[in-house]
Amino acid sequence: MTILKTAVRFPDGRLVRFAARVHLTATRDERRIEQPFYDEWANGGFDGPHVELEVIEPELWKESNAPQFHFHPSEKTGQPFVCWTYQVPDENHARILFDCWALATAYRMMTGDECPPLHDGKFEDYIVDMREDHGLLIASCQ
Repeated sequence: MTILKTAVRFPDGRLVRFAARVHLTATRDERRIEQPFYDEWANGGFDGPHVELEVIEPELWKESNAPQFHFHPSEKTGQPFVCWTYQVPDENHARILFDCWALATAYRMMTGDECPPLHDGKFEDYIVDMREDHGLLIASCQ
């Protein structure tokens, strides 16, 4: 099983590591996040391949302010997953989505505010904007 790892450097020099297990599914029945989540947040979901990212690190869901972070606890497994409501067809797309999620989470950790929205799915622009506008940058990845 593939583990994605990344780290975000904050303007003060602090480094926070993020890790997620990649779960590539071919059908809706294989998904670890329950169908009602997709019904409510993703217009019923999607067919075909889809990657779900199980958050391993940091263990934000154990903190008292956990609801402010964008993850979804699976009712099937009890594990937290990156909250993303669009199809992620493969591991390459999952990699860049995970970097953006880590930056958005770091922004929330730093400011306490809702993260800036993604610009029409332009992940590369989001990464640049987070660095230039907020001083948050991807410091390493695997």
